[in-house]
Amino acid sequence: MSLSASSLAHPSPGLIRRLKLALLIMVVSNLTLGCFSVYLLRTLDAGYSGLLDHSLPLMTGLRQLTKETVSMQRHVLGSLVAQDPVQRADANAKLKESTEKQHRLLDNLLRSPEFAARPELSVALRRVAQTYETGLVSFDRELKAGNWKAADQVRNEILRPTIASYLSLIDQAAVAVEASSQSINDEYSDRVRTNSTILLGLASWPLMVAGIITFVVAVIVGVLVFVYRQVGTEPY
Repeated sequence: MSLSASSLAHPSPGLIRRLKLALLIMVVSNLTLGCFSVYLLRTLDAGYSGLLDHSLPLMTGLRQLTKETVSMQRHVLGSLVAQDPVQRADANAKLKESTEKQHRLLDNLLRSPEFAARPELSVALRRVAQTYETGLVSFDRELKAGNWKAADQVRNEILRPTIASYLSLIDQAAVAVEASSQSINDEYSDRVRTNSTILLGLASWPLMVAGIITFVVAVIVGVLVFVYRQVGTEPY
């Protein structure tokens, strides 16, 4: 029996209700996906912002610590080779200023959670810094006494090896911070991939439903065709 033009022009109330329900489900689904997407984006943004806030100050502090450490050794050499008393006093003042700044930078770094989780590295950095400061006291004492050769010996035998160890430890700290940041970044990347998969799965539910309906209809049609053919071949 074919559908009449009147039934096509005026669908039944049941069909209208089903269409309205389907439209409502689509709207609610899109709104839910939108809210979920905004939540994921804000969560990831907060996570990456926290990662930057955690890593950048540490890397900046380590870079400044390296700069001040090299400056200390340069001022040590300037104090030793300066012939003019004014130049020597200026080099000594810069050495003292650079040493104090290096000390503050190291204290700030060692108070961070990153170094608290690595006590052996913190202890090593603190020990090397103290050794260097002790060497500076001996160096300054020899300079004030006019013992240039002894001062140069302190610089070569104590200060230079200590600086080398100090820079090596700073480099190890930078590698540790980088490894920790990379680990956190990999964790966020995995979370992004997982959430993206979930989001795509939720967003594609209409297609999955349509595919299931198409499969069911195809099976039903296939069964009906098979039954029709079986009935058509039976003798009366």
